[in-house]
Formats: sequence, C-alpha cells, structure tokens
Amino acid sequence: TENVPIMLALKGVDGTFLSVNKIFAEWHGTTPEKMIGKTLHDFAPKARADDVKALEAKVVESGEVVVLETQSTINKVDGIAPYYRLIKFPVRDRDGVITGIGTAMLDITEQKLAEQEIERQKAILETTLETMDQGITMFDEDLNVITANSKFLELLEFPPELFPPGTNLVEFFRYNADRGEYGPGNAEEQVASRIDLARRFEPHHFERSRPDGMVIEIRGNPLPDKRGFVTTYSDITQQKLAERTLLEAKVAAEDASAAKSSFLANMSHEIRTPLNAIIGLTGLAQKTELTSRQSDYLSKIEVSSHALLGLINDILDFSKIEAGKLEIESVPFQLDNVMSNLAAMMTARAGNKSIEMLFRMDPEAPKSLTGDPLRLGQILINLTSNAIKFTEEGEIIVNTVLEGLSGNKARFRFEVTDTGIGMTKAQMGTLFQPFTQADLSTTRRFGGTGLGLAISRSLVEMMGGEIGVKSVEGKGSTFWFTVSIGIDTSAEKTSPPSGALKGIRVLVIDDNETAREILTEALEASSFDVTTVNSGEAGISELERNAAQPDEPPFQIALVDWQMPDMDGIETARRISSLPASDARVPIILVTSQNLEQVRELAAGLDISAILSKPLNPSQLYNAIAEACTTPARASADASAPITPHTGEAPQTTSRIAGLRVLLTEDNEINQQVAIELLSGEGVQIDVAANGKEALNMVGLEPYDAVLMDLQMPEMDGYEATRAIRAQEKHAKLPIIAMTAHAMASEREKCLAAGMNDHITKPVDPDHLFATLAKWTGRDGSQVAFAAATAPKPAARPGSLDARKPPAPSDGSALPDEIQGIDMAAARQMMRGNDAILRRLLGDFHAKYMNLAETIGEALESGDMGTAERTSHSLKGVSGNIRAGRVFEASKALNDALRSGTDTANVEPLLAALAEALNEVDKSLGAALGGQYDDTAPGRSDLRT
Repeated sequence: TENVPIMLALKGVDGTFLSVNKIFAEWHGTTPEKMIGKTLHDFAPKARADDVKALEAKVVESGEVVVLETQSTINKVDGIAPYYRLIKFPVRDRDGVITGIGTAMLDITEQKLAEQEIERQKAILETTLETMDQGITMFDEDLNVITANSKFLELLEFPPELFPPGTNLVEFFRYNADRGEYGPGNAEEQVASRIDLARRFEPHHFERSRPDGMVIEIRGNPLPDKRGFVTTYSDITQQKLAERTLLEAKVAAEDASAAKSSFLANMSHEIRTPLNAIIGLTGLAQKTELTSRQSDYLSKIEVSSHALLGLINDILDFSKIEAGKLEIESVPFQLDNVMSNLAAMMTARAGNKSIEMLFRMDPEAPKSLTGDPLRLGQILINLTSNAIKFTEEGEIIVNTVLEGLSGNKARFRFEVTDTGIGMTKAQMGTLFQPFTQADLSTTRRFGGTGLGLAISRSLVEMMGGEIGVKSVEGKGSTFWFTVSIGIDTSAEKTSPPSGALKGIRVLVIDDNETAREILTEALEASSFDVTTVNSGEAGISELERNAAQPDEPPFQIALVDWQMPDMDGIETARRISSLPASDARVPIILVTSQNLEQVRELAAGLDISAILSKPLNPSQLYNAIAEACTTPARASADASAPITPHTGEAPQTTSRIAGLRVLLTEDNEINQQVAIELLSGEGVQIDVAANGKEALNMVGLEPYDAVLMDLQMPEMDGYEATRAIRAQEKHAKLPIIAMTAHAMASEREKCLAAGMNDHITKPVDPDHLFATLAKWTGRDGSQVAFAAATAPKPAARPGSLDARKPPAPSDGSALPDEIQGIDMAAARQMMRGNDAILRRLLGDFHAKYMNLAETIGEALESGDMGTAERTSHSLKGVSGNIRAGRVFEASKALNDALRSGTDTANVEPLLAALAEALNEVDKSLGAALGGQYDDTAPGRSDLRT
C-alpha cells in the first residue's frame, strides 16, 4: 500500500485503526505506528471524528459503499484547504460478516481548483457574450447548440423558451423556414439544403436581408478538427444605408466633376477661337509697316495673348486628366528631337533675360525610344518655363540622366536646375497641387494658374514615375522627375564615330563653367582631346601658345560660344581668323543658345565652318567637327548647318536599304510625297499605288522587295488588299508593312492578324521606317553604296503626285525657323534639311487641307459618319507627317471619338478644337509661304478622303 498514491486505512467495527499507510498517517500529522489501536478521536477534532464515526456506522448498518467529496478544514497547504474524495466500504470475512471498515482517501485539490477556474472563465465568457452587440452561437459536431447569447435570439427573433442549450440547428432553420425568412418554397427542402451546407464545417461569410428590411452579416468559422463551429451575427443595416448614401454622393460628385470638366473644355475651346484670331492677326499686323508705338502695342498684345492661350491650355489639360480622358501614347521617337524642340522654345522664351540655357544629355542614354514624346516634352516645358519665370539671371540646366536599363525599358531622370528665387520648405509643401503656387505674392508677381506642376505630376505618374523638388531660398531650385520609357529596338542603330578623328584636339571657348563641362563630356565621349578656356582672350592666347610649341600637338578646331562678356564669339572668331601664325588659325564652329538667324547675320563675312544651336546632340557635333576638319572654311552665308547643304546633286553615301524596290500603297498625295522623298534619299526605288486594288494588280506584275500599306483607302482598304495578296502563294513571304495614323496596340494586332509583317505609325519616324524595311528585307546587317540623285524614279500613277518634280528654286525655298503650329526642327530633320521639298509639302497642305473641319462638320450634319471618320483619319496622318502638332492632336482626338461611336454632341467640341488648330496653321503658313499658296488655290478643298 506504500506505493499507491492513495491514503488507505483499515478499522475494526469499533473504530480502532488496524492498519494505515504512510501517506494516510502523514495526512493526520503522525506515523502509522502511532495510529494502530487508536481511533480518529485521537487525531482529529471531536466534531469531525463524530461525523466520521456516524458515517462508518451507516456503512456497517447498510453494508454499502459510501463515496463523498469534501474539503478539509485542518490540513491547509499554503492557506488553501485541500479537497479530497473519501470512500468508506465494509470489509467482510469468508462468511460475509462485516468485520471492519476500509477507508480510501484521494487528494483532489488540483482537480477542484481547475474546475472552479473553468467555472469562473465560463461565467466571464457568458457575461462577455451577453454584453456584446453581436449575436453569437456555438454548435457542436452534431449541430447541437452549446451556447447562444441573448443578442442572437433578439436579432433573429427566436423565443428563448423554444431554443434552450442543446437544441439542434435544424430546429432553428425550420423555425425560420416556417415563418418565411427564406422566401417562398418548400420549407423542408430549404432546411435540408442549409443543414447540408452546415455539415461541411467550412468558413462562411454572407449577408442576409430579413423580411423587415434588416441586413444581417453572418460569419462562421469551424472549431478545431471540425468539432463544431462558431458563428457571429451583426446588424449592418445602418452601415449598408451609409454605404448606399456614400455611393450616391460619389456618383453625384463624379457627375458634377465630369460636368465641370466638360464645361471647362467647352469654354476653353470657345475662348480659343477668337484668341487664335487675335494671335494670328497680330502676327500679320507685325509684318506690316508700323510706328514704334504701334509695334510696342502689338508686341504686348502678342505676349498677353500667348500667356492667355497657355493658361487655357493648362485648364484644358487639367480637365482631361480629371475626366480620365488623357491617355499616354506609345510611338517611336528620338530623344534628341524632344530636347532640341525644348531648347528652341525655351531659348526664345528666355528673351532678354541674362540667363544661360544649358542642356546636358547622358552619353549612355539610348536615343531611339518608344513612348509619348508630346507629354514628355510638355513636362519638360512646364518645368523649364517655371525656371525661366523665376530666374532673372544666372543659368538654367536641363540634365538628362540614364538611371538604369531593364529589358526594353530605360529609366530616365530629368532635372531642371535654376539659379532663381528658390523656395522655403513651407512653400515646397504646397507644390504639385491644382491651382496652388508658392504663395499669393508669387501669383501677383509672376502670374499663372498654378496648374502646370499638378499637370506635370499627373503625367509623370501616368508614365510610371515620380516628381519632386529640392530648393534653397534665394539660391535656386532643382525640379526632377523620373519616367520609364521603352527602347525602340527596331530603330536603325547609330554607327560609332570613325576612328579617323580619334584624338583630334578641340579648344572649347565658353565663359560658362557648366557649359564647358557639358561640351567636354560630349566631346570626350567621341574620343576627342579637349582643352577648355573661359574667355575669347584666353582662347586666342592658348592658340598662340600652342602654335609656338612645335613639339605639342596642334589644335585642329575651336568651338566658340557666341555670348561671352568683354569679347563675344563673333569678335573672337574674327580675331582667330586674323592671327599671324597659320597653325593658330583653326576652323571655327560657333555655338549659340540664342536666335540662330541673328547669329548668322552677325557672322556674315567670317570664315566659320558651322553655326550650331544648343543643345548639341553627339552625332550633330561629331559631323560638324568631321566636316570642319576635312573641308575648307565656308562663308557664313552657307554655314547654316554643319552638314553639306542639300543641292540637286546629293553626295554618295551608304544605306542598308539602297537598291530595294518598294511598292508604296497610299491614297494621300502629301503622305506619298513624304514617303517618296525619305526613301528615294536612301536609294530605294519606289512605285506608288493609290489604293489596295491598284496594289493587288501591281504586285502581280512586278517583283517587289516590300510593300508599304496604308490602311484606310477607297475602293479596297489595306486589310482587304493584304489578305488578297497573301492568298497568292507566291506572295506568302512578301514583306507587307502597315503605315497608319492609328497608334493603338489593338490596331497593330489587327494588322498582324490580316497578314501584315509589321506596323509603322504616322507621323513617320525616318530611322524607324528605314530600320523596319531593313529588318524585313534581310538588310539589317549590310550597307550598300549609292548616290541619291541617281535613285530610280517611280513610275507615275494616274491621278497621283509626281513626287520627283524638281524642288522650287533655291532662292525662295528658305523657310523661317519658327512657324506657329509646325515643329520646324522635326520637319526639317525628317526632310534631311531640304527646305525646298518641305516648302512644297507645307504649301500642298496649306492649299488642300485648311477646309477639312468644315468638310467633317458637313458629313456629321448629313449623318455620313464614314466620311467624317475617313477624313479625320487622313488629316491625322498628313498633319503628323509634316509635324503640325496641334492639328495632329486635334484630328487624332476627333478620329478616336468618331471610331468609338461617340455622340455627335460630344464630338462638337473636338471639331471646334480642330477648326481652331487649322485656323492657326492656315494663318501662319500663309504668312510663312508669302502667299504662294492662297485660299483659292486649285484643289484647296478637293481632297480625296
């Protein structure tokens, strides 16, 4: 018995102890030996001993076992009275006669304390459940309710007396079904389907509307091992009502915002119509003989009108962004073109301020990109315009940094740094929000809507980037933004500079330290040996010093900035040309960020190899140096460009696509001429088909290396023509390349599905066109020498443009550097600097396209949506090709709306915008072309659409 963890004792019928084990004796505070022959009265209080004696008498009398649990009051441990289970049983002899009483005692204190704690926790839980604002139930694995709080019964209106603990879930379901909670139907089927779901013991969450309109949210989760589940019931009626009210308010707010945006757009268009007339007529008036007072008045009208137009454009863009109607395009473009256009605009805008405009391009940055050049330029224009506005003197640096490459994406960081008034931290905190500027004094002093930065932020975010600012009050600011732009992998790769010019010594003469650093970086990237000085005097001294050192490699060219203090670039060039030492009289390239025409006039009569306008792209700079080092200096009258002027006899060059025979399928005469000029200049022989039907006939008669296919044409469009050509087995592999003004990805997919090989968007990027042709004709790895003047002439087609007619006489072919509505830098680059051809294209556009807004309007009034859509599409392609940016954007917006089936009422503002854009170009081209193409020119409104 000593090994048993139970207190054991044996007594005789008289109550004396016959035997006890050790733990029993210890319980009573003694030893087994001292208890033998004695009674309990010797070890316990009399009252307790009497109770035990009475209990034992009952056992002897009844002969039954007695079991009870009690608490000792005398054997406390750590102040706790222990609990024990007491068993009294009769002990019999062989004859069944009771001869003694057995006692077994078990300490159950821990068990009793645990039970008490469970009861306490249960009481807490029940109290908590009862005070919760949610209904809660717990069911066991047999779906009998373990607990259900009063809120549950209240929410679902279950009578408490009908659903005591232990009620099965089926009774709850049946009660609900009988009172119509589940709607019409067989009640037993409704109950059975719900019980089947409950027996899955899966998490569930749903909302149920009661017949009285109350909405209850029900969430259930299984207990561990799926031995039941707990479910909560919440009254969310008010929440749902609030959500509905909020949604209605949101819809109303969006409707109001859309109405506001529509109103702003319509008002902007309405205001721009007379404003464009004011700007155009002011420009024409300025070309007449004026008194100084009249000239002053008109110049102020012009400045104010352009300022008002800028504000209206900001409001229009912002309303588009708010309405979600502004989209980012993805078209091939050259980063150099974007920066050149920015430089031309911002240099003019800086006016007479003492500001040095500087542009730095990361030499590692890819130049052929795919993205939205218009919106990228808009951001740069906004930031640079602000820099000019808030800077009176010093410098403004536009820095382009390549942050990294990832696949076919390049991450760029653009920074515009000025030395202007700067900002406080408090002022910076208000930027990039609509209609806000640094403070009210800024608005009064400098003007503006405060929309430019908000628009820039939205555009940057739409292009996957960030925008920010760093500034020090009184010292200047740096606005920066990052964007991810696609790399145009199909563009023709730029050949690395020839090794023949490696190590040529170049002297850079510029008073601005930053400008010297930028030029040095660009020149050293092309392996030139660069020395810099900070003034004309220092440059002349360096040339004289070098000429006097026979052992030192001589300078071979000087890059001279025009605007320098004390001695400007013109005087410096004159002094260099008259130096006595022949080795010091090096070829000179004049560099300027100011008006190029003014510099040309000032440089008249000087031996200057080239006059370049900042920013200088690497290839332009390299070509200018290469030519200056290999040809005699030219008079400045012929030095308008670093490349040999375009004459009737083009120099021999190389091209990957020279000798190809290409069929151009295009119904628009100007688009025909653009493509012919570009391709014949590369040595490509071109035939022209005016529609798909002609193209189908011609490919059957002649062997072509490739077909350039417009999409929208009369008689047979590009899709149908392609399918018909592909149906002929011999033309299964003939490269067919779409040329279209549609830039959407869906349009490209449609072209490929029709059987075309590739897709080129208008306005046409020459390098992209050449690279695409080279790719599909197997010429992407070879070059062929050719002379452009001897390129085969295309066969004239009935009714088509004679694209090879001689250029206009050179005396009258020169065009101004700026024509309102035309990106002249991009247009000239597309035409390879040939102003005679560009003049003819612009003249044709002016003669034949100015009335197309009226043509589209008449088609819409008569319900002829097809003609309206085709005409706007044709105008979009042509205006893009001649780089009439605003006309292109307006015709694109109108064409997109017509293609999507937009209501006529919503098209009217877009048509008005197109009319304004055409009106602007009509007046500016009329002035620029000197009336050569007037409004009554034959065919002005006779355009095939």
